[in-house]
Amino acid sequence: MTEATKDTDSVAVLRDMGQYLIALAESVEVGGTAVPASGIPLLNTDGAPQVVDDLPSLYALARKEYHERGRRRSYFDPELFGEPGWDILLDLFISKAKGQRVSITSACIGSRVPPTTALRWLAALESQGLISRTGDIDDKRRNWVELTDMGFRAMRNCLRDRLARRFEFAGDRDSVLPLSVTRRL
Repeated sequence: MTEATKDTDSVAVLRDMGQYLIALAESVEVGGTAVPASGIPLLNTDGAPQVVDDLPSLYALARKEYHERGRRRSYFDPELFGEPGWDILLDLFISKAKGQRVSITSACIGSRVPPTTALRWLAALESQGLISRTGDIDDKRRNWVELTDMGFRAMRNCLRDRLARRFEFAGDRDSVLPLSVTRRL
């Protein structure tokens, strides 16, 4: 192994560790507690997976993905990466995790496409049973949109899968570093 390869491996290890620590910090920050970060597969003494609330980790992942998708727009033509349905689902998942309501207008803005396109996507998501719309009791001009239970479960499962694929963990129960990091150490 050459010195250049060793340096490249060291940099990759540090990057992996940094990404892991950022995800861990965001998870703890969102959850407001210092319990093990959700999404980290902890093992009980019998080797069985320990169930932890993973909403803070999934919220952090959704928030990060939503913002990263927005940042691409400053480098590329937005039409190259248009996925308004996914942007709407991410935005609604983030809002639900924070306990915030989203108006139809805000959902359209969050989709990053023209309002008519966003409204078509909202209708498509609603027809799939992923979102629901309700009228505002206090202001008849405003409507709210939110993930249905099915939509929330689908987003949670999708984000769990993404998080699991992002971090492969070593088999010992004391390890909290991604397997890709521990293999290189």
